[in-house]
Amino acid sequence: MKNFLLLFVSIFPLSTFAYNIDGEVINEDGDPVTFANIILFSVDDSSVVTGSYSDTLGHFSFDYALETPVYIEINHLLSETYTSENFQGDKTFGQITLKNASNNLDVVDITVQKKMFQQTGRGMVVNVESSPILQSGSTKDVLSRIPGVIMNQDGSLTLKGKSNILIYMDGKPSYLSLEDLMRYLENTPANEIEKIEVFETPPAKYDAAGNAGIINIVRAKGKGNGLEGSLGTRLGYGNYHKSGYNANLSYRKNKLFAYGSGWYYNNMVDQRTTADMRIVESNDTSHYFNSFHNVYHPFGYGARGGLDYDITDSTTIGFMVLHYDGESHTNEPGTTEVSGKAREQNDFSRSITKGLYEWSGNSYNTYLKHNINQHSEIKIDADIAFRSNSNYGLNENYNFLNNSNVGSRVIEQNGQTDITIFASQLDYSHNKVFNWEIESGAKYSSVGSRNRFSSNVGNSIGMLEEDTNALTGFEYTEQILAGYLTFARKIKETSFDFGIRVENTIANGASNQSSNTFSRSYLNFFPNFAINHEINKSNTLGLSFSRRINRPNYNQLNPFVSQLNQFTLFKGNPNLLPQLTNVLNATYGYKNAAFLTLSGSLTQGAITRVVVQDEENALQEYQIINLDNIYNYSANISFPIPFYKWWTTNLNGTYYYNEIASGFAEGDILFQLHSFSINMQSIFTLPKGFKLEWSGFYNHDSYWNIWFVEPHYQMDLGLTKSVGDFRFNLSFQDFLNIREGNGGIFQGDVYTETTYKPESRKVLLNVSYFFGNKKIKKNAQRKTSSEDLQNRG
Repeated sequence: MKNFLLLFVSIFPLSTFAYNIDGEVINEDGDPVTFANIILFSVDDSSVVTGSYSDTLGHFSFDYALETPVYIEINHLLSETYTSENFQGDKTFGQITLKNASNNLDVVDITVQKKMFQQTGRGMVVNVESSPILQSGSTKDVLSRIPGVIMNQDGSLTLKGKSNILIYMDGKPSYLSLEDLMRYLENTPANEIEKIEVFETPPAKYDAAGNAGIINIVRAKGKGNGLEGSLGTRLGYGNYHKSGYNANLSYRKNKLFAYGSGWYYNNMVDQRTTADMRIVESNDTSHYFNSFHNVYHPFGYGARGGLDYDITDSTTIGFMVLHYDGESHTNEPGTTEVSGKAREQNDFSRSITKGLYEWSGNSYNTYLKHNINQHSEIKIDADIAFRSNSNYGLNENYNFLNNSNVGSRVIEQNGQTDITIFASQLDYSHNKVFNWEIESGAKYSSVGSRNRFSSNVGNSIGMLEEDTNALTGFEYTEQILAGYLTFARKIKETSFDFGIRVENTIANGASNQSSNTFSRSYLNFFPNFAINHEINKSNTLGLSFSRRINRPNYNQLNPFVSQLNQFTLFKGNPNLLPQLTNVLNATYGYKNAAFLTLSGSLTQGAITRVVVQDEENALQEYQIINLDNIYNYSANISFPIPFYKWWTTNLNGTYYYNEIASGFAEGDILFQLHSFSINMQSIFTLPKGFKLEWSGFYNHDSYWNIWFVEPHYQMDLGLTKSVGDFRFNLSFQDFLNIREGNGGIFQGDVYTETTYKPESRKVLLNVSYFFGNKKIKKNAQRKTSSEDLQNRG
């Protein structure tokens, strides 16, 4: 019964904390006692207040809010129960020695493992260390396996049918373009990640950007005193080689905590695509069947390091720096078979596209945290970042008719983007204002982007001329000034959390064409609330609401016209406006194991990529425009199935409905879609310390912008084993080689049927070596800013 109460109170902690308790549990031999139950009781009525567990070093630390005397009780299977004296307020126990149990017990091997997926009031937590498959791959692989998430071909994510998820790193926006972010995550080892937090209705403390919510990637830090770290390597093969190396190091002593990590990657990846494009001209139809094989070779390195120092017991300062650098070589041969009316001019085309994409970045962070008193805290945080990327592409096209060359066209493009980012934030919290926890803050951020572009065209590589119609420069600046105020309280079985965020945005764009120059300023209000009610110890209800915004990024506003291949162009739109989304979620939980979430959202002015067909030149132009409203309704259910002690399965299913009816200059977009997705993960605990994972997913019909995507699915196997200080993770991803992404665009006169086959079947081996002092008392780890908010809502 006590264990059940401990589990309950540790999952549903009080939202307002005033006092801290910490200590260390050892046995009579002086060794740490791991995973002992620490339960806090009220002296007045002996009721359970809260509780915790001792960690792998025997240390425990937790907070509570009670103004009357309390005492703790410590229970462990191999020890006698310890009961403390009564006390009130903060308490540091130091070392507590548990006496060995008097009865003779056989030695029991106790393994404590976090669930891979944990539901919270505002979304979900994905514990990466709980999955051999996830630990063997990249951070991008982890994102694609979050229940309800679909990763599109361009790397963008949709969650339960809603697009535009904002990616955070350690509680901060990444400020990277989608393309740069996906390259960065694709080549960052997943074993550097501690967990991933999914906010479907983020609190007012977070930026209002991200219509589908926020995904926060929390990177691991060393937790123990003294020196500790790890070295790792990742080797694999699919159609081509995969390799990577990483190192993590931390040192903690007294008031100093230093940490750092570095990684190097060298991979080769490919994908095969086809596109059967239909062009209707003068009531005659021509088909262009395009087939491409894209092979790209990214390699690069990155490193980050930081230092935290406790100036006093109440004040901590910190500094962190990040650098990354890499490049990717692309080679994409392709063919086009022509049928119908256009066959009179040419019946076959051969093309080859070669590219070099280079990227680099530096970011610097400094922060100050000061505990004014036991109820108040202030934080100051500042970031400055510099990003740069260059893109060179050479597209050669050769046309044939009856096996004779009838013409050629060569397009050479050069692009350069330099970005400077500055952000600073001030947060103040006070947790004893008439029993309310109040937090307020302000943030200022600015982004400056300078873009340069040139294009040369001709009939051969040696006879290229500058395309004077191409823009040669575009500069974009954006400044956001924001403020927020939140209130939180728990009254008996009900917790409240509500707030308001205000953001004022000033954006300016300038190019060498006056029609593409703009200046905008707009003020938006973003209300937010979450209510959780405990019906009884087995049943809980939650309701949350959030208003979100998605501002056009600088790549979407950039008016350059890029030639993707012989038949496809991409053009930005400097006239884009931000889109707004209102989201309402209702959640029911049963025994903190099974959850049902119902959600509804309305997106206004949806930013969407559409296709406009140039029939005369047999071209398709991708454009970014604002559409009308998009309606989304979803239901999600997740629950574990403990078949046996050695076999547990987690199931997660999502149903959603999307509806849009919108007209634009070149036609109408109309669709209604019922769809669903299923995620499954089974963990098998095997003899001799082996653990086997079998997981898979099925995503039914869906839309990516206006691209229809047919059902796609995948199954993976993973195996993990620890030997001394070494841990081995082996995964066989898509071992049946069944992952595909077929579909197309079927909107009025625009008809293109597509197939997509990524390099999904691959074997990856990750080997990690852990070192450091494991028997030194562990200090309380500084939580991410999102951790308390996840549990509160």
